[in-house]
Amino acid sequence: MAERSTVLETSIGPNRDQDADVRLIKASLSSLEDVQTLQKLGCIDHAPVAGSEFLVLSIGESWKLAIQITDGVDPAAAAGEKWLYSQDVDGNVKTTLRLKNDGTMELNGSDDFAVAFTDLKTVIDTILAETQSNFGLIATAITSLGGSYTPAAYSPATDITPAKVATVKLP
Repeated sequence: MAERSTVLETSIGPNRDQDADVRLIKASLSSLEDVQTLQKLGCIDHAPVAGSEFLVLSIGESWKLAIQITDGVDPAAAAGEKWLYSQDVDGNVKTTLRLKNDGTMELNGSDDFAVAFTDLKTVIDTILAETQSNFGLIATAITSLGGSYTPAAYSPATDITPAKVATVKLP
């Protein structure tokens, strides 16, 4: 027998054998049983938001299997793709991880590419320091040739922290 159910809340608690903590889903069923707590199975911890819908299958007299059928998010993955996402308590998608069928992986979108930020900052800081030190050498060379050169105060915008992004595309 299959029944449609709606998630009321989720929690972590002991399984039916009381020997391990598991994800529990409190759901209202469409039958007279009304509200039951179901154990979520699988290797990924997922706490569905209230309002998500499940199909509940009875297996034997005391065992039920809940299969999520909707969480309110429209499907968008193409053939061969896997998309993971998190939702806030209102069901809005907040974080996405998209494993695309072209071999790319997108984290929160595809607006930019990932870099090793600390390594990049080290290289930029080194280039800026070498450039700054060369101004003195340029002034010395011009002076030795009879000219006059006073380097202007050099104060480049060296803070690249704004380059950190929340959306990343990994090739």
